[in-house]
Amino acid sequence: MRRRLWLSDGAAFACVFLAGIVGAAAGEYGAGFWHAVAALVILLAAATALLASAELTARRQLLALALATATAAPIAAALLLSANWKEHVSRLHADVLITATIVLLSTLVVSTFRLLLGRRAGPPFVAVTAAILVVDAIGLVMTWLHETPGEALTALLGLILLATLVYVLAPLARAAARRREPG
Repeated sequence: MRRRLWLSDGAAFACVFLAGIVGAAAGEYGAGFWHAVAALVILLAAATALLASAELTARRQLLALALATATAAPIAAALLLSANWKEHVSRLHADVLITATIVLLSTLVVSTFRLLLGRRAGPPFVAVTAAILVVDAIGLVMTWLHETPGEALTALLGLILLATLVYVLAPLARAAARRREPG
């Protein structure tokens, strides 16, 4: 059952991605189309986070993270969906939306990364989690102070790139190592 849920979630992400590509290729740049795509992405991100939370709970791994993810995902999704169709929001509302996005994406990345790596996650999991925490801290400070110093932005982008590389490469390296192991 869980495998089917993960496959359907992945297929849904692929469909939304393809809809965006096809829409852009067809010259569909109307706001309504892109608001619909954004709403689907928000729903899929929240659904994936909830699925990851349920999976962590079922495996009895990182239960605090699972609870935080299960709590944050629907709240963030509701906030983001409520603002998705608005043309303008206040600065305070924008700050809340950016915070919701940071929380949703962070819990999504950390929980799915742990599931990809399993119980013996080791240094790659620690590195990505630490990078995400620093990115969150810098991003939240920049959001709420309304300042974007060049050095902070450079650090933020560098950490995002580093975390993305480790997120993608660690499971691939682990899978390659398993194939080379005898037995």
